[in-house]
Amino acid sequence: MSDTLLTADAAYPRWDAVATLTRDSFAYMTPLLGHAPRAAGLTAQDLASAATTGTAFVIENRGAPVACLFTRPSRDIARALYCGWLATAETHRGRGLARRLFAAAETQAMAQGLSALTLDTGAALTDLHTTFARLGFQPATTTSDVFTFLKPLPRRMTPSEDFTPLHALLTDAFAYMESRIDPPSSIARMSADSLRDEAATKEIWAIENSGQPVACMILTPKPDTLYLGKLATSAVHRGQGLARRLIAHAESRARALSLPSITLQTRIELTENHATFRALGFDQTGETAHPGYDRPTSLTFTKTL
Repeated sequence: MSDTLLTADAAYPRWDAVATLTRDSFAYMTPLLGHAPRAAGLTAQDLASAATTGTAFVIENRGAPVACLFTRPSRDIARALYCGWLATAETHRGRGLARRLFAAAETQAMAQGLSALTLDTGAALTDLHTTFARLGFQPATTTSDVFTFLKPLPRRMTPSEDFTPLHALLTDAFAYMESRIDPPSSIARMSADSLRDEAATKEIWAIENSGQPVACMILTPKPDTLYLGKLATSAVHRGQGLARRLIAHAESRARALSLPSITLQTRIELTENHATFRALGFDQTGETAHPGYDRPTSLTFTKTL
């Protein structure tokens, strides 16, 4: 029987079993931390109460809780959803249940217009630091006792926002192309105002750090594909998987729109981009030429879903 992910409310009938699950999962931390973490003493009543002030995700297997995660709005980080009390039964580890729980939290955060997941863990719990890094979390702040981790999420921008920072990101990210491509990039013709206008008819998604966009893309639904344009990451945030995260979100949006593929174009001179998109599952499906050119100037890449 497959695992079932559900959202549990205060009336959930198996809080006793979830309490046992969390106590067992957190018990090993006591000697490492030098004290018992609060989760090691949680009761069914504590968990039911948390489900009324936040959201409780529970995964059941054959009717028994085998993993859980609790979320609530962060009290310390703006536009962030706090994740706590992550627990997985020892007999069910290594099956991707934590990843599935965090995916549910990401869906919740984006539906609420939030731009990050955050969590805290003990400084001595290096095994968890490694796990959270694999799940896309980055250290945000540290003290002698606590590490705070942050996972930036795509957030759709609205026409009412200030697009000046996003325009600056795109201008900086595309600057390296200036001496390499012919004809010049359309970035030169864009402005903060034109981006704001595009946000009214297209989907502009940004990943933020400290409230500022550090990666972005523009999605345009077409009759038979979702077009992905202006994919960019700031220089200081490259190598963190942000472009991969945006493309994964583009895949989710295409599926939600019942579109069978994602399509993008990249200039013919940018061979390193061609290799990157192939590594991300795209196939070259065409060539196009800008007006006035008798040779191909761009390559079309498509990822079938």
